Amino acid sequence: MLEPWNFDDPNCAGLDTEIFYPDLYEAFQYSAYAVKTLKNLCGTCKHQVDCLEWALHHEGFGIWAGYSDRERRKMRQERGIALRLPEYHLD
Repeated sequence: MLEPWNFDDPNCAGLDTEIFYPDLYEAFQYSAYAVKTLKNLCGTCKHQVDCLEWALHHEGFGIWAGYSDRERRKMRQERGIALRLPEYHLD
């Protein structure tokens, strides 16, 4: 499974990643319109399917592939997917 940071020219390239976590950052509490705009950005990305696959398995928070953490949680339950947080090696 390709990690999202290795995608070739995703729609989110160059954007501050914190904007995709409106529930976690008080400074980024967005209106429904702003969240919809982010979801639309993801919805038109050529990597949406791969990004969603990654997020279903590895991301518990934020907007990924145009889906909120709540929407992905429901998908995981429906599909029987367990969330596995990625391992980061700081060697």
